[in-house]
Amino acid sequence: MRRTLLPLVGFMLSFCITFAQNSTEEYFQDGLATQNKGDLAGAMLAFTSAIQTNADHAPSYYQRGLLKVALKDYRGAMRDYDEAIGITSKDPKAFLYRGMCRLIQEDLSGALRDFNSSIELNPNEAKSLLQRG
Repeated sequence: MRRTLLPLVGFMLSFCITFAQNSTEEYFQDGLATQNKGDLAGAMLAFTSAIQTNADHAPSYYQRGLLKVALKDYRGAMRDYDEAIGITSKDPKAFLYRGMCRLIQEDLSGALRDFNSSIELNPNEAKSLLQRG
């Protein structure tokens, strides 16, 4: 009996561990869905899990930065936008929102640089054009 139970328990344990491991994209999608439901804490946890699964997932840093802005954690949001920009410097929205965080913290020259970078990447980025004034 013991010989048949041990392999069965081992199989079940490995199945549960494999099943519990979500992919980066699954955590990211869960974060978006949770954020849309208004559960900021749950979304923050999902985006953080996506980052822990794949530290180079720029969209998770960007989305987590948006949550931190909503919570008025502007320095934390800037760190997340810095990470997103470091991974892919082609996202005009990351520059836009980092610029907005800089503006709130009264770093006007840094904000202007970020708004200009956002406009360089997307000349039709209306919010960046408006912020740059």
